[in-house]
Amino acid sequence: LDVAADSHQKAAEELQQQQELHQKLQGECDDLRVSLETSEEAEAEARKEASETQQRLQQSQDESSQLQSKLDATSDSQQQASDDLQQHQELHQQLQKECNDLRASLNTSEEAEADARKEASETQQRFQEAEADSSELQSKLDVAADS
Repeated sequence: LDVAADSHQKAAEELQQQQELHQKLQGECDDLRVSLETSEEAEAEARKEASETQQRLQQSQDESSQLQSKLDATSDSQQQASDDLQQHQELHQQLQKECNDLRASLNTSEEAEADARKEASETQQRFQEAEADSSELQSKLDVAADS
């Protein structure tokens, strides 16, 4: 009976130890389950943040592409304006040269006209002098014919 009582006591102690171990393991299991859930939540949050960051990165790349396009267009427009300005300056120089040539030609024409007027005036004067001489000679001829 004592042996049975000892055996029963030992079995009760072992059962007690097993129950304590079971509770301890159950606590650790619960802690791990909570830790796992927390890790899964953190992972889900990290995935969400990564997705949002990826979207912001894509938006930033799109904006960069748009800005690059605008910059390219502005650069093209600036180059076109520069080319237009150069063409305008070349045209201005060409027109300035033509204007100077016309002015020189006009001056030459005015000088030629002045020379022609002077020559006409001198010719007119010589003509009048010749007419006067002719009248005088005619008078002398008339006088000589009468005599």
